[in-house]
Amino acid sequence: MRDGLTEFGVPPDCILFEITETAAIANVERARAAIEGLRKMGVRFWLDDFGSGLSSFNYLKHFPVDGLKIDGLFVKGIARNYLDYALVEAIQKIAETMGLATIAEYVESEEIATKLVAIGVPWGRASTSARPARWRLRFPSPGGPSAP
Repeated sequence: MRDGLTEFGVPPDCILFEITETAAIANVERARAAIEGLRKMGVRFWLDDFGSGLSSFNYLKHFPVDGLKIDGLFVKGIARNYLDYALVEAIQKIAETMGLATIAEYVESEEIATKLVAIGVPWGRASTSARPARWRLRFPSPGGPSAP
């Protein structure tokens, strides 16, 4: 991979792989070794749909990742369901403790975005095909002026 990146002039930090629990579970040791090697080159890794599987938190102990994509199943309910709010808040706190970035999936309303801002989730996207965006680009910050 290093040769390919060099040959085509692609900076490794421009590459980001998303790992699902299903992909990672097939061979944990092999996956960890591959991730560690690529991260040393500057390639980044995120755990996708974090929180959706029973082993999500266990993967944080075994895989050196750069960020978490919070599963949309929890995000969709955050504005109306206290348990969803608490789960997203817990994921965000763990990510902060580990120095990981977070993106919330399926941010489908300003009400949801406002809850995520309150929790501290800095990025979100409306659907799986949308590009992630910082909140300040679309929503006013709490107590602050609106972004242009």
